Amino acid sequence: MVDPSRELRRAALDTWGERVDSGRFSRVSTAPRQSRSRSIHMYTRRLCPMQEVASLSERQRRVLSFFNDVVRDTGTPPSIRQVMKHCGLKSPRGAELQLKALAQSGFILHRPGTKPAYRPRVVGETSSIPILGSAPAGHRLDQPEDREGALLLPWRFSDRSFAVRVQGDSMRDANILQGDLVVIDSSRSPRSGDAVLAIINGGQTIKHLRMRGAAWTLEPANASYPTITPSSEGDRVVGLVVAIVRRLRR
Repeated sequence: MVDPSRELRRAALDTWGERVDSGRFSRVSTAPRQSRSRSIHMYTRRLCPMQEVASLSERQRRVLSFFNDVVRDTGTPPSIRQVMKHCGLKSPRGAELQLKALAQSGFILHRPGTKPAYRPRVVGETSSIPILGSAPAGHRLDQPEDREGALLLPWRFSDRSFAVRVQGDSMRDANILQGDLVVIDSSRSPRSGDAVLAIINGGQTIKHLRMRGAAWTLEPANASYPTITPSSEGDRVVGLVVAIVRRLRR
C-alpha cells in the first residue's frame, strides 16, 4: 500500500514548491506534528502546462480562467451552474459545451460518469476524495447522499479515504482549525499520538488518540477542552488524519 504521507512529502518537494502570485491559493499539509506524519505546507497547485491560450475564443478563456481560479481557491472545480452564472452563459447546457470544448482541446479533463466530471489537469496522479459534510452528531459516513462534493488532490490516497470539515477549535494547537478540510484514511491503523476521527456517543470528533494498554482516550489540542474517555458500545476510531486542506484567504 502506498503511504500517503510519504507521497505528500515527495510531491511537495518535487513538483509543488511555487507560490501563486494572484494571492488565491490553498494550503495543504500532512497530518499535524504530533502524529507520525511530518508537517509540510504547499502554497499552490501547479496546473499542467497548457497549450497556447490564444487559440481559444474570448469566452473559452474566460471560462478557463474562472475554472482554474476556483480550483486554486477551494481545491474543487466549479459546478456547471457556477460556470454559467459567472461567465454570463444562458443555460447549463451552454456552460457544459464550453467545458467540453476546453476538455477536447486538452486544457481540462473530462471524465463522464464521475463526480466531478470536469477536472483540472495537474502534474502526477490525482485522487477525488468525497467530502462528507461537517461531521455533526449522528452523521452517517456511508451514505452518499450526505456528500457535499469531492476534493481533488494531486496524490494517490486509498479508496477508503474521505474528507470532513472541521467544526470548533478543540484542535487549534495542532494546527487543525475551524473550516479546514481533513482527509481521513479509514484503512490505516492509528498509533498513540496520532490525530484521528472517532465516533463518540453517536457524534464525530477529531482528537489525538492516546492508548494505554487496551484502554484508549481522546485528547484535544486545546486546554479549554477535556479529555474524552469512550463509554458507549459504539464508540470507535474511524480512521487516521492524513492531510489537511485550508483556504488561506476566506
